[in-house]
Amino acid sequence: MEQRDKAALAYKKARNNLLVMTILTVVNMVLMLTNLSINFSFSASTPQIVLAFSIFVFENLLGGIIISVIIIGLFLLCWHMSKKNNGWLIAALVLFSIDTLILLLFALDIADTSFLFEIAFHAWVLYYLITGVKAGAKLKNITEADGFGMMDMSGDDGEA
Repeated sequence: MEQRDKAALAYKKARNNLLVMTILTVVNMVLMLTNLSINFSFSASTPQIVLAFSIFVFENLLGGIIISVIIIGLFLLCWHMSKKNNGWLIAALVLFSIDTLILLLFALDIADTSFLFEIAFHAWVLYYLITGVKAGAKLKNITEADGFGMMDMSGDDGEA
């Protein structure tokens, strides 16, 4: 497998992990709003924390939903725009790093070991986002060295 193909595959995996995490975050939000006690660990924590606080502390469901949708929308925007520009995957990495920090602070505050799975899955997503950002930089360098202009960062013509 060529260097470009390996980098394109790593980039695609990062984008796929970002999309799955975002979809499962939406599923978790719906499950939370329907009072089901099911939760997928492979998701962003901040939208769920915001929603929980808006319901139980501030008694402002609509405000929590709006803020959570904005956060989820940012992840979706990063996923969509990262198809052509590695900078958007970097933005997703920054956003998810902040989400991880918020999760860690929340877990430490509550001092509950039930957050270990959440933390482990956050580490998983962070790993793929970091490798994806590195692969995106490598793809950009390869493209510039080959003399090509704008390129599809996913390495194929279909949606990644």
